[in-house]
Amino acid sequence: MTPIKKILVATDFSENASAIYSFTEEIAENFEASVDLIYVIPKPLYLPVDIHAVTLPLDESKEKEFSDKMKAQLDSEMQASIPKENRGKTILKSGNPADEVNACAREGRYDLIMIASRGEGNSIFNKGSVTEKLMRISHVPVWSVLKGNDTGIKSIVVPTDGSAISLEALPLACKLAAKRNAKIDLLSVSKANFTHIMPGDYIPYTHKDDAIKTYILRSLQEYLSEQTSTLQFEEESVSADKNFRLLDEAGNSVEVSIVVKKGDSAHLAIVEYAENNAQMVVMATHGHSKLASMFVGSTTENVFRNIKIPVMTVKPEFVR
Repeated sequence: MTPIKKILVATDFSENASAIYSFTEEIAENFEASVDLIYVIPKPLYLPVDIHAVTLPLDESKEKEFSDKMKAQLDSEMQASIPKENRGKTILKSGNPADEVNACAREGRYDLIMIASRGEGNSIFNKGSVTEKLMRISHVPVWSVLKGNDTGIKSIVVPTDGSAISLEALPLACKLAAKRNAKIDLLSVSKANFTHIMPGDYIPYTHKDDAIKTYILRSLQEYLSEQTSTLQFEEESVSADKNFRLLDEAGNSVEVSIVVKKGDSAHLAIVEYAENNAQMVVMATHGHSKLASMFVGSTTENVFRNIKIPVMTVKPEFVR
């Protein structure tokens, strides 16, 4: 399991973007990590002439002046927001924000990217323009938060369809849970079978809850037996209908339960359960097969767009 020792925090200096710092401070302290801040000047850079007027591109001297101002503001934000013992460097780039953050994270061999779900402005249409693309392209885990999210994470939801690919989010979730004494819910969604609707209020489901729980547990057992990390069951005998504990490589114990939520939409079922029972979701960007991305246009993407608690996405090994 990769340690968290280098964190890259992306900012646009907005009030919403500053929401990430309370989470950054805690995780940096817990893992004794170094934190670097990055700001990307969008290209082409425009100077607003009037709020209702057409904007004009900056000339070279104005662009240099703006860059110097942004670098000073970035340095100031580092001093104000990151504890001295965790401060790294400030990085100023220009170009497409998501592309530049991704390139920096990859070249700098960072272990985690932290970013606000919404940046400048608070419109729902702003949510995801940069963060969502970053989740799509980054090989580094991406942790996104909203302004007002609770840092007191005591329960983490890890959605899974039982595939080894979806379970690749579990080791990192355990790492975070162990530092917070939090529990983990492995959440699977039982979809309604609308091809066999019965009269009245009865809605048939494709699989029974206990069968799904047994399947998830067996999948977990197979995943842990085949993976190279030292994540393992604390006890030899475990049951799908009872909570059990996993040990991470440091010997920390994390409580885990298998939960089945009924619903005709996977992402809505995940969002509803997580917002009512947890403070964070950690999920893989891909699902049940290597060819079928769970992110592009489907579950992970829709969870991110709709949920109001922190989300961390983890890219499976086969696409890194």
